[in-house]
Amino acid sequence: MTNQMFVWRFLAVAIPAILVVFGLHLADRAKTLDKWQQHMETKVQEASAMLLADFREASTDAMLLADDSLLQHQSAQAMDMLAERFMSLASFHPHYQQVRFIDVSGMERVRVNSIGGKVWRVAASELQDKSGRDYFQEAVSLPVNSLRLSRLDLNIEHGKIEQPLNPMLRFSVPVHSQRGKCLGVIVINYGVAPVLAKLFNTEDPSGLRMMLLNAQGAWLGGGAEQDRWGGMLGHERTFKQADPQAWSMLPTRQGKNLVRWSSGSNFGATRRVVPTDLGANDSLGGWSIAQISSADPFWLVSGQTDVATILAPAYERLRVGLVLLVLGLALWAFVMRGWGRLKILSAAAMQQAHKLAKVVEQTTDHVLITDKDGRMDYVNPAFCRATGYEQREVVGENPSLLKSGQHSSEFYADMWRRIKQGEDFQDLFVNRRKNGMLYYEEKTISPLLDEKGMVTHYVSTGKDITDSKITRLAFYDPLTELVNRVLFLDRLEHEISHARRTKHTIAVMYLDLDGFKGVNDELGHEAGDKLLVEFSRRVSALMRRSDTFARIGGDEFAVLLKEIQSEADAEDVASKILQTMESDWMIDGKKITIGVSIGISLYPSEEVDANGLLKKADQAMYQAKLGGRNRYSLYHPSSSDDLEGD
Repeated sequence: MTNQMFVWRFLAVAIPAILVVFGLHLADRAKTLDKWQQHMETKVQEASAMLLADFREASTDAMLLADDSLLQHQSAQAMDMLAERFMSLASFHPHYQQVRFIDVSGMERVRVNSIGGKVWRVAASELQDKSGRDYFQEAVSLPVNSLRLSRLDLNIEHGKIEQPLNPMLRFSVPVHSQRGKCLGVIVINYGVAPVLAKLFNTEDPSGLRMMLLNAQGAWLGGGAEQDRWGGMLGHERTFKQADPQAWSMLPTRQGKNLVRWSSGSNFGATRRVVPTDLGANDSLGGWSIAQISSADPFWLVSGQTDVATILAPAYERLRVGLVLLVLGLALWAFVMRGWGRLKILSAAAMQQAHKLAKVVEQTTDHVLITDKDGRMDYVNPAFCRATGYEQREVVGENPSLLKSGQHSSEFYADMWRRIKQGEDFQDLFVNRRKNGMLYYEEKTISPLLDEKGMVTHYVSTGKDITDSKITRLAFYDPLTELVNRVLFLDRLEHEISHARRTKHTIAVMYLDLDGFKGVNDELGHEAGDKLLVEFSRRVSALMRRSDTFARIGGDEFAVLLKEIQSEADAEDVASKILQTMESDWMIDGKKITIGVSIGISLYPSEEVDANGLLKKADQAMYQAKLGGRNRYSLYHPSSSDDLEGD
């Protein structure tokens, strides 16, 4: 072989190989960026969900307190019992720095403070007139079942910004009589510093920088510490000012709630969080919401990183690829001898393609294919297992049969707008199985286009994440691992519907520990937490697999007994719970005495919804307390009159 022939053959191999390496690098670069953007979107969605979960819990607690029957007549005894409930709630939620009831004149009637782990009721002589404060004035005129959020800003004491900085959000709910007359306002002062530190002010090992912005573009969390709270600390440094190009791409207006953006060497993902997100489909913790308003029109949860950091591994892979290319070119003669093997490889590739056709059938991901009008053409076995529907039941139907009612019409309008434009749509869906139970699905919907770019079908792939960390945060109590109020009410509503059809009886029990505050005061909150866990363990052991045991908040619990024969069955369970309270309680080596008051309501004896049935059990529980505590009481309308005054 002449030198000239060698050079030509070398170039014939080298030039395509170099093009392939750089082509792979470009594909690798694009894939890396897309993977990181998906990672950022996931982190932003998780942070948004956790932020809303924390705020939703405070909103639910405020709604629960405003619905307390003790507020209906406001006697001294009722105010004392209300203060106990406030202190229990504040002990359970250390970030509730104040829990208050302000009467319709603007005067504080009950106020509980929580600072540094110490919880106390403010003396009557120190209660103040709050009639001039905006959080009272704006809430007192709201309709029944409404919620008002203050601006998320720094707390001010005696006209000065509190030091160290104490970010605060106030949840205000009006209290109404049964005749619709306003009686006052419940206010929870929520210290958000721990939430901001957890979600936005910590370093991410991957290099992702999270931040929370308000509608003016000021940093509330994330960013440099000295740049936060622009406008309140005497400086005007904001994200809007620092990067106006990026700010112009953020979802500051109605429309897209989640966007990707790039500016200079940075790129990121941002979600727009609005107060109405606290009440999916106009509901919150079982309450029908008339109105949710906020001094902050929205917050922006954002994640960003710089391109150089993210692409460093891709460039390292390029360098490795070039080294391998040099080695490969050195052995080009041996490569030429390998051409004969391509036919074998092609046959293997055809066989592999045949195998891939089975992947969709065997994958654990839910796969759903619809035509361009949204009618289902195909669902895989994983979809059937997750939803409870058989394939023949859904083919030709609309996916709307899975709707749970937890998403707004704007959510679906945004979805259809994006996929009809040829974009992918990714979000967390709350769907309903055939049996009526809710499940959470992380879903991606993609349009399929023909050669003319027209949409012919839509492909949906999803994962059931009902048992994931985010879902457990939304539906389970982290201390006791029992279901929380939201999931309890959902199950109760489902069981009421079932009992209405089958003519079965169900019972709801409301449990409140007697003497728990004394344990907290004497032994501390850690001992109180251990007591709550031990109580949960003992009572759980008495439950059937079909029953539901939930922690409602603080030292309050609820039980759902399904398909019982009579009220005697519920009384038998209540007696067993009281018996288990008689056993020794050893907490941190100390023997303590603790009791429980139990209220019981029955369906269909009380023809009400889930919230009403739970409330009647709560009223019966107070009858048990008034009767001497550490006992149970069945709900009777006549015996609850004292708690139902106007």
